[in-house]
Amino acid sequence: MLSQYPRISDFMTELPGEEGTFLRERILDHNYPFWSELEFFLSNLGRFVNHKSVLKRLSASSPSTLDKDKAWGEWKKFRSAQFEIAVIFLIEKYFLGQVEGLIPESNIPTPDFNVRLDQQKVKIEAKAQSGQQHGDKHPSDKRATLFDPKEEKDLKSWLFDEKISSRDRKPMKPMIQQAEVKGADVLVVQTDFVKTVNDIHSQVSVLCPVNNFVGQRIVTNEGKNPIAISFFQVEFPHSRILKNVKEIWLYNLNDLD
Repeated sequence: MLSQYPRISDFMTELPGEEGTFLRERILDHNYPFWSELEFFLSNLGRFVNHKSVLKRLSASSPSTLDKDKAWGEWKKFRSAQFEIAVIFLIEKYFLGQVEGLIPESNIPTPDFNVRLDQQKVKIEAKAQSGQQHGDKHPSDKRATLFDPKEEKDLKSWLFDEKISSRDRKPMKPMIQQAEVKGADVLVVQTDFVKTVNDIHSQVSVLCPVNNFVGQRIVTNEGKNPIAISFFQVEFPHSRILKNVKEIWLYNLNDLD
């Protein structure tokens, strides 16, 4: 059982044993792409201070008997932690940057990470749009979800639109505004179902109609599949002037579902 990942094995022994623990559900899949990222994170806990919140959310569970809305709430906790770990791995192992600290939550809005990248200090906010694209399914429902990237209107609204919540009628701040208030330079966003270059162009055109494709670069990391990075210059379709956020990174996590 994951003998090649000793720190994960130790971490698994501390997880709740009940049905629906998201991480435990994947334990028999030795090829699950997240294992190497999690092992790297657990191996560097001494350097990644303020990691307790991440590990707590990573332990979330959603048994099939749990109410669907509450279940998706637990899934979002899990995916947010998983995404933060994936972003850390991306920055350190592919971009050869260094995460200098996980910033703890406080009464003052702060981004998630302080990062040194290309000899510059960068503040990064990581957001996972989890559950938005799964319809009415319970998280324990393993049926495939079909999706067309050209219909990413929900992602655009989530990123850029100020609106009133249909649930409680309260104002909702889009992710780019939340990142701006937190002082982030870069907003990294989890996205799904993007498989080809045409999908990427389609998605970016929906999110930011004013855009210009700059080029693509393949980045490699020993022991992991290479990743393709597509670069676009865009105008953010957001009504407010942004002083902090300069870039949005869309990071495809389709292989972690």
